[in-house]
Amino acid sequence: MTATIGGQKADVVGAAPQPQFPALDQVNVRVPRALAGKGEVPVVITAAGVRSNAVTVSLR
Repeated sequence: MTATIGGQKADVVGAAPQPQFPALDQVNVRVPRALAGKGEVPVVITAAGVRSNAVTVSLR
């Protein structure tokens, strides 16, 4: 499993099923320090060769 935030590689520190909602997985990703203050950036997860839809997050 890999992750990119704002086009930069980000460390995936954990991934597991989310117990409260069936069929939902939780992925924990460490945001690179270089992205501090970048504003809105896309986050993309790739698992088993399949790329997720991008979600936009706002970084302060």
